[in-house]
Amino acid sequence: MFERVLAPLDGSALAASVLPHVARIAPAGSQTLLLRVLEQNVEATLNDPLEWRMRRDVAEVYLDDVARRIGLDTELHPVSRVEEGCAADRILAVAREWDAQLIALCSHGAGGLNAWNLNSVAFKVAQRTGTSLLLVRGYQFSSDSPDETLASESYRRILVPMDGSLRAEHVLGAADAIASGTGATIVLAHVVQPPRYIHRRSESVVESIVDGAINQFISEAQSYLDEVASGLQSPTEVRVLRDRDPAAALHALAADEGVDLVLVSAHGQSGQRYWPHGGLATSFILHGTTTLLVLQDVPWDDLLPSQAEMSASRPPAPGQRATGTLPGQTGPIPVA
Repeated sequence: MFERVLAPLDGSALAASVLPHVARIAPAGSQTLLLRVLEQNVEATLNDPLEWRMRRDVAEVYLDDVARRIGLDTELHPVSRVEEGCAADRILAVAREWDAQLIALCSHGAGGLNAWNLNSVAFKVAQRTGTSLLLVRGYQFSSDSPDETLASESYRRILVPMDGSLRAEHVLGAADAIASGTGATIVLAHVVQPPRYIHRRSESVVESIVDGAINQFISEAQSYLDEVASGLQSPTEVRVLRDRDPAAALHALAADEGVDLVLVSAHGQSGQRYWPHGGLATSFILHGTTTLLVLQDVPWDDLLPSQAEMSASRPPAPGQRATGTLPGQTGPIPVA
């Protein structure tokens, strides 16, 4: 399923909390690239070469220790790498260069927990990655012990939103494999969204017609999910909801049902490729409270670059500072 996993680490216990999840989700023997990005102070005019060499040595020792523990506690094949530059830019560049099938990262890292659901690095990577994404919530991590075992994480209930599209269905194999390995129950969920229309009077003819149609939609959705569930090997439950806001309904369902993993396709029925993630996946990335696995259904090369990416690829105007790179680039953007 995921034979090449990129796990960015910054030396914190929070960042390393993704590793037990990787051990559960990735198959035995999968290559796991442990990446440490050393960032420079962009405001500094001089950098001490000796201090920089020491920082790199410390990073390499740290990654070697993590790799050793992974080898002892899991069946993954760890490799390590130290990069220099902007963390988010280098993570994306390495993911593309190394042909990673999954980026696994924590919502927070060395900066600690804060009121934001994602720190800046996680947000930037999630916003531009063209590969599958595993996002672990830092505030669910309860141990700061560096000696904590890296044995694989266990899940109890896995939520899989379904909108009837083939794109949404392509996550079912992964969901079944993860559930069978942990004894988890899969929860298939579909939200029937009432149509929006203008009506000033209650009990109008239109309202009656719409209610009848919605009841039919609910019945069809129930039959569809029952059929999908019958093809899965793992214990599976079905939920059909009615709500004007499907994303909000699914967030509430995840909380009410004690879901500890949400597995969703990057895109659904709309099938758009303007952004790496569609509306539902983006909602769970930004506002979700559980571990999230987003399976990318569009090849990275087929995703259209954003206006910001296209602007960043051009030389900056005189007086501007170029501080970023694009995923396909391996160095800083040249300054004219």
